[in-house]
Amino acid sequence: MSAFLTKYKNSLGGIFKILVIVGLLISVFLTTYRRSEVKKEPSFDDKATEILLDWYNLYLQLERVDKNAVPPYAARNLAQISLGVYEVLQEHQHLFDESSPQALRLLNHAFYLSMNTMYDRKSIGSAASWINSLYQSTNRKLHTKAYYNDQYVMHILDETEGRFRRDTLDSDTMPLLPGYKPESKFIYSNHTGMLPAWGKNKTIVYDKRSFLLEPPYIRAANFEKALYDDALSVYVQSKKLSYEDKWIGDFWSDETIGLTFTPIGRWVSIANQTLASEPLPILQAVRMYRDLGVALYDATIVGWNFKYQYNLMRPEQFIRQNIDSTWQPRYRPNFPSYPSAHSVIAGTAGTVLEHYFKKDIKRVDDSHQKRLEFYSEKRVYDNFEDMYKECAYSRFLVGVHYLTDCEAGLNLGIAVANYVIKNGD
Repeated sequence: MSAFLTKYKNSLGGIFKILVIVGLLISVFLTTYRRSEVKKEPSFDDKATEILLDWYNLYLQLERVDKNAVPPYAARNLAQISLGVYEVLQEHQHLFDESSPQALRLLNHAFYLSMNTMYDRKSIGSAASWINSLYQSTNRKLHTKAYYNDQYVMHILDETEGRFRRDTLDSDTMPLLPGYKPESKFIYSNHTGMLPAWGKNKTIVYDKRSFLLEPPYIRAANFEKALYDDALSVYVQSKKLSYEDKWIGDFWSDETIGLTFTPIGRWVSIANQTLASEPLPILQAVRMYRDLGVALYDATIVGWNFKYQYNLMRPEQFIRQNIDSTWQPRYRPNFPSYPSAHSVIAGTAGTVLEHYFKKDIKRVDDSHQKRLEFYSEKRVYDNFEDMYKECAYSRFLVGVHYLTDCEAGLNLGIAVANYVIKNGD
């Protein structure tokens, strides 16, 4: 009997082992099956967003190597591309409402023609091949032969381009406080400053008369003392920069052609990163880029107008004349100081992004990943406001702006963005 029981127990043990192995195999199969089930076909909005991000990431590559990509021209390029694509899509919103495959083809086609319009006359040797390559590869993925006539899309883009002629100047100027005249000994002395007439261009949406940027130090009891104190704070801070100060300063500089994109491109990069992690319906995403482009274009015009009307000398000029003749900033922009252009651009773009995306969630900017030439490690922010305020403050840290310039620039940029968002249609 004992021998029989022993044999019986052994056979049960063998069966149990077999059952365990079979169970494990079934579990692995079901897990693999469930995982494959989770991989769903991308939605229409997913496909359209992928096209959108492909083109705006290409825009950043082109801007990085574009020798003409100073902030005002970069803002014009972005506005023309974004507004042109938006107007094409508005004409055919029904295709997007129906999630038609033709809509994806049209979106790709509009970007292709819009980018060609911008870059066919510029000295970027690889531009045409990059644009054609992206266009062809995207079309191959769309699996549809439906398309819209080149002439139709070009007609809308031509209408848009008419708003961006360099020689289209406004006879009206923005208001100044009555009787204000910059003191000659404190004016920006470089008479070859960048684009001194840019501020006379026509804006697209923004009413130049809607915001009065006060002259620098107008409320100070003594202009010269207020300027001296501001310059001294720049000088003192430059002597005690921490690792993070240098990181912040380099992280936001974006002013080396061939190495980085422009400050305009930087906020396109941030928009791209945000959209990739927090998708919007495609028509809303296209509208977001339109508002971003239009607001930044208008903001550069308004900012440049005030720069050359108030014509305040840079910290470098004042410090070398009055504090330390050997002092040098980390960068040397060639246009007047007040208001800070980086700050205008940051306030404008950050406010547009706040309007379209959630405000109070952490934001990560990894625009300069894998860059080894400067402090490029990604940075994390509690919200967009922290991001654009740090961008403005960075200009003080690198010694190219007084804090007064940065504060005024932010206020101006926020005002322009809010106006465009409210009056864009």
